[in-house]
Amino acid sequence: MFYHLDDHIYLTFFRKEAIILDLKKDQYSIFSEDRTRQLKSLLAGQINDLLPQLQNNGILKNQTFDTPYPFSIDEKAHSTGVFTAGWKLPLPTEIPIIPLAQYRTVFEAWRVLFKVHWLLRLRGFYGLIKYLKKQRKNQINYTIPPVKDLQHLVNCLNKAALFYTKSTKCLEWATALSFLCLKRQWVCNLVIGAQNYPFIAHAWAEVDQQIVADSKDFPENLSIILTEPFRKEIKHDICWHSVA
Repeated sequence: MFYHLDDHIYLTFFRKEAIILDLKKDQYSIFSEDRTRQLKSLLAGQINDLLPQLQNNGILKNQTFDTPYPFSIDEKAHSTGVFTAGWKLPLPTEIPIIPLAQYRTVFEAWRVLFKVHWLLRLRGFYGLIKYLKKQRKNQINYTIPPVKDLQHLVNCLNKAALFYTKSTKCLEWATALSFLCLKRQWVCNLVIGAQNYPFIAHAWAEVDQQIVADSKDFPENLSIILTEPFRKEIKHDICWHSVA
């Protein structure tokens, strides 16, 4: 029998410690090496004393399953991490001029930014991610966007963010791009990476496993903790060499 993470909990491993993202609390937690080994054992089907605490804290579901946890969990056992993950929009002079006829897309992007900020304010991080996941329709065959079309959408989103009244950070920008791509039936993920030496969390958008408009080094140096709405599922049993 196996225990699964609750639906508002996301998990990754950086070096020898677990990093847990609780969307409902909008909070990251870092486990010690010993607690990390216990958590891995629980997910691998081995019961230990940590189980009641994780269930009471809403990290593990209060039920057992016949199959292992189905989603891929990233682990960066030897990463040195990054020193900083600063992000800001390009300066206005760096954004290509958009023809007046195409400002309809800029206005669309502005409305999507408004929706993202509204969801974060009224429903919180958990509500935002739930809404993003609902926008992916199982009956639709999503495709990889042409590079030129994707770049045009990025330019329009950047222009909209410059016009927006509130500061747009990496999370809002990446989520907005994911919404815009989903509407066009394109594959695009909101991705969040984290580390704990020192603690840093950063969000970006990813298309066809390529980062859009941000540093290409983040997936190699940060441990991926959230990927939505095209989350990777695994078919095989979870197995970590460090469980024993």
